[in-house]
Amino acid sequence: MPFCSGLELTSRIKSGHLQHTSVIILSSLTQENVIVEAFNMGANDFIAKPFSFAELSIKVKRLVCLKNVERSSTARYYQAGHHLQTHPTKLASICFA
Repeated sequence: MPFCSGLELTSRIKSGHLQHTSVIILSSLTQENVIVEAFNMGANDFIAKPFSFAELSIKVKRLVCLKNVERSSTARYYQAGHHLQTHPTKLASICFA
């Protein structure tokens, strides 16, 4: 990108008012340190270029599903007035089946 790197943009998104926005990095840089840095900055996923549209589509659908489950859990938390715990394997069975 001409104005900043994808990692810098991810950092800006995750540290600002858009911090809850999901980020998928699409990059031709596939060195382990770049991928680790992307996740450390808050990226939700990383896809190496060239990539398949099918892979991107599946990953976007999973992130949307996880956000929907998260929103639903948050709503139930506030309605019930207590902490609602969702086991990670339950989320996996909902979104990754």
